[in-house]
Amino acid sequence: MTRRPPPIPTRPPPLPVIDDEPPTKVYEGRSPEPMRAISMKTPAELAAERVQAVAAPPQRPQHVAPPKVQIRSIGSVAEAARRAHTTTPAHGLGTIAPPRDPRQARERKLWSLVFWGSIVVIIASLVALAVWLIAR
Repeated sequence: MTRRPPPIPTRPPPLPVIDDEPPTKVYEGRSPEPMRAISMKTPAELAAERVQAVAAPPQRPQHVAPPKVQIRSIGSVAEAARRAHTTTPAHGLGTIAPPRDPRQARERKLWSLVFWGSIVVIIASLVALAVWLIAR
């Protein structure tokens, strides 16, 4: 008879915890002393800041109105482009996309099919050549 393979464990065994040194301090919820911030400024700089803060009142931020959104029709955009005597790739319509041309879409699709079809034929011929050379 053949031996059965051992059952596959569902979980890996836990890794052993190796702790050579205990922690240096244990946090018990309170600190032994309050936290202190140390300033790197000189006493002259601190005095100058105090004098400046007392002398100049705090400035209030000025209210800046958000820009207003304007909705424009296609006719006004085309008219503005005609007045400026400029033409853009979309024939004076600015950044508005031109209408879809079905003939151009068919040409693009046909080109894509021919391109990818030729790629498939090339790969198939390479595989057939490899099989023929190996089986020889």
